[in-house]
Amino acid sequence: MITLRASAAYGYEGKQYLARITGRDPKFTFRREFIGRKSGKRGETTEADVDTPGLYLECDVDKKGKEESFRLVFEHEGELRALYMKKENAMIVARRIDDGERLSGIVKFVTEGAELRYVLIDKPEAKPDQTPTDKAIENCWSILQALPSKEIENALTALRMKAGV
Repeated sequence: MITLRASAAYGYEGKQYLARITGRDPKFTFRREFIGRKSGKRGETTEADVDTPGLYLECDVDKKGKEESFRLVFEHEGELRALYMKKENAMIVARRIDDGERLSGIVKFVTEGAELRYVLIDKPEAKPDQTPTDKAIENCWSILQALPSKEIENALTALRMKAGV
């Protein structure tokens, strides 16, 4: 479990927040799902325990304004870890989440000596002649491949019935 924290200086209590980034937003840059609970004598701290991999935003507030920190929470070798991420990279990750990609297909983690860091994986290029139907068939097939052959037959029969064919 990873504990995220955001704080506010005296006079700015309650303006700090924590959020899970769920994609891009045209007005606010990021689509956010707010998390955490405020605590402290004046509500100057927000904390959340996180056990779900994803991209998170910690927003601290003081007299100089807001300071946003992006945290990438992920599982590495069976252990939940967190790394800070630059805003530019967070925007790329959020856009790719909007495109339907999973976090595991967007970032990979490499160890250099004792240091663990993330690397953005290049976005796979779509085949130019691929139609939406081809793409849907490819997605379905990638899911069905994990099933035994009898289960694949059952799933295809169920799809035909659902389509009325």
